[in-house]
Amino acid sequence: MGYKVLNDFIEKEHNNTLYKEGEEYPKQGFEADPDRVAYLQKKRNKYKIAFLGEEVKPAETTVAEDPKQDVQTAQTVDAPKTETADTAAKTAAPTGDGK
Repeated sequence: MGYKVLNDFIEKEHNNTLYKEGEEYPKQGFEADPDRVAYLQKKRNKYKIAFLGEEVKPAETTVAEDPKQDVQTAQTVDAPKTETADTAAKTAAPTGDGK
């Protein structure tokens, strides 16, 4: 369970770990103390801003029922063009007697 960081802060209870806006609190290797989370979510502190938002729910993964559906809705990314034998022959430098 994690919380979205709303404003940058240094967490003194996590070895002075820097948390930046948009990151998730707590970082790997640290635990979220419920009392500390409640304090960081409130604006009633000496800075008058909240540092943490609501709890971030893990994203649920879904499996498409029809595998073709994923192909139809996926965006296409053009692959780089490769040189074919025909275009290579047309662009090749002339050889031979120099005429």
